[in-house]
Amino acid sequence: ENGNDKLINNAGQVIAINCNNITVKDVSLNKASIGIEFISVSNSNITNVNASNNVIGIGFINSSNNNITNVNASNNREYGLGFIYSSNDNIIYLNDLINNSNNTGIYNSSNNTFHSPTQITYRYNGTLFTNYLGNYYSNYTGNDSDGNGIGDTPYIIDSYNDSYNDSYPLIAPIENYIIDNTPPTVVINTPKNTSYNVSEIPQINTTVNDNVEVDTVIAEIHYANGTIESITL
Repeated sequence: ENGNDKLINNAGQVIAINCNNITVKDVSLNKASIGIEFISVSNSNITNVNASNNVIGIGFINSSNNNITNVNASNNREYGLGFIYSSNDNIIYLNDLINNSNNTGIYNSSNNTFHSPTQITYRYNGTLFTNYLGNYYSNYTGNDSDGNGIGDTPYIIDSYNDSYNDSYPLIAPIENYIIDNTPPTVVINTPKNTSYNVSEIPQINTTVNDNVEVDTVIAEIHYANGTIESITL
């Protein structure tokens, strides 16, 4: 309660009241009345969390401007995610909401976004795409006609307010989407760290690895006179 700038990564249940800028991550919260409860919490993050077999997986009361990503909320008896009483402007994406009595629920809250704030580059079924990404819902029944892993029709969030929807519902659980969020690694095999005469032409050999795809590799050659030359490998 009344905590700011905190990391919570070891708990069986999390109840945060009047907090700002806290992070809940890398925890598994099972068989509780509620796995995570945010009451008057703002500017905080919930990520890499398993909230399953509770009454409510994760609940927000008067809590705004929070980010919820990489959450597995499954088999909860009432709600996977619930937002009530002025829980506004939260961003929810890349979560698995599976076999909850109600995967999501919103009451008396506004401006919550159920997809990524920007487009994301990702690989799905071996093909590279760039698009907004929403969440996976086990009861989503839409199709994916273009094979990009995103449903063709929105997922309606709750029965209280049909204007709430996820416009980019995932057609499969999030582990099927490889996100390009890791910088590539570059190893310069040749030339080694040495100097060359102007008449010599060194051979450039590099190894570049990326978690999604390597597109173009550009090398910069710095000459002793200050000239810089860029070449595409």
